[in-house]
Amino acid sequence: LWLISAGVAIASRQRVVDILREDLRFQATTSGVLVALAPVGGICVQASPFLLPLLAMPLLAVHRSATLAIKHEQESLHDPLSGLANRLLFRERAERALAESTRNGSMVAVMIIDLDHFKEINDTLGHQVGDEMLIEVARRLEASLPSHATVARLGGDEFAVVIADLDSSEAALAMANEMLTALSATFL
Repeated sequence: LWLISAGVAIASRQRVVDILREDLRFQATTSGVLVALAPVGGICVQASPFLLPLLAMPLLAVHRSATLAIKHEQESLHDPLSGLANRLLFRERAERALAESTRNGSMVAVMIIDLDHFKEINDTLGHQVGDEMLIEVARRLEASLPSHATVARLGGDEFAVVIADLDSSEAALAMANEMLTALSATFL
């Protein structure tokens, strides 16, 4: 479970603890229902083994609804185009980073990125090309930052970054320069 959570956390740039907490909540919910229904299953088997499939249907329904709830939560916190955190998740992570920095005395950087003249790309090359460019911007921003940073698409051509656990403002400036370098390369 830890290994899977670590892999998902690295891929989604989230903390392992957060991923593990979500997975344990899902497992506890579905396992709790199974444990609660175990005596009913025993009674069904004693009465007639043919009743057992009738018990399986509600169990499958519970599992499916829990899976859908997790999927909807994921969709509600991420931008559908880029897969980045959305405004709501960005705010949660920024607030958490600020609270942690207050406790441990580290610094937090919050940066807003707005793409100049993006409307011209949509107007001249079309929205499909504009969407592809936004996806590439998202990829470049994520690649230029450490794994503990949160990159979000706030909407349209506006992105935001929160980086926690910084030692100095120079470290934040260096990361901002990394992002500028990544975004300055030619987009094909």
